[in-house]
Amino acid sequence: MTTIVIGLIIGIIVAIPCTIVPTKKFLRPRNEKVFYSLTLFPIALIYIGFSYYYGNLSALHAEIIGVIVFLFFSLLGQFMATWILIYAYIFHAVWD
Repeated sequence: MTTIVIGLIIGIIVAIPCTIVPTKKFLRPRNEKVFYSLTLFPIALIYIGFSYYYGNLSALHAEIIGVIVFLFFSLLGQFMATWILIYAYIFHAVWD
């Protein structure tokens, strides 16, 4: 439980200055949506590299499924509604 709380606090501390503030400052609202949509998919791809590097094939299969799911959410969020991206990032944190 404490590791979840610590991870959540660190995630919030890192997310605000490293993503939210720069995108608000340098991107227009329409481009922000594109940025967050295009970022969701590569974040999921990184975990395929981790699974492959450590040789865990069962995790590799799960991460490939995760990449497909997050690609789907990314496309839905880009072309339909922004709230889908918000829930996709929350779901990604739970997936991790």
